[in-house]
Formats: sequence, structure tokens, C-alpha cells
Amino acid sequence: YDIYAIGIMYWLLVSDQEPEKNVDYLAKVYANTDVDLYCSNWFTLEQLLEPNPAKRPTASQVIKLLENDQQSTPMAEVAGTD
Repeated sequence: YDIYAIGIMYWLLVSDQEPEKNVDYLAKVYANTDVDLYCSNWFTLEQLLEPNPAKRPTASQVIKLLENDQQSTPMAEVAGTD
């Protein structure tokens, strides 16, 4: 659960939203229309919030994912909606 918790904290940081109880945060990421996520933010959130704990990244992989997030392109720019 620790990696999933990191995913929740990461979502709260990039979305500037308040934490909620009993929420499917991965569904919130997919349904997101208010937050301009970067490509790598999206990918990282998918990995961290993966429902199957065995498929979530290790702590060292999380560090690499977060380092990559610092050099990303906004999703709107990639999708051509910006």
C-alpha cells in the first residue's frame, strides 16, 4: 500500500485537490478534465495507482518516474488542444 499512498499524495500535489475517503483515485485521473497533466504525470499516476499491488513500481522505480516527470510535455500540447 505504500506505493499506492505515494500515488494518492502525488495526485493531490499535481491536481491541487483535497484528499477524500473511499475514492478511486485512478478513476479520478482518467476522468480528469480540470487538471492539465503532463504526459509523464499521467503515466506515473497510472503506475502508482495500479489496482494490483504486484504490478506497481518498486521504490527505486518510483524515484526514476518522478525524475522523468520533471522533464515532461503537457498532455494538452501533445493532444494538440493547447
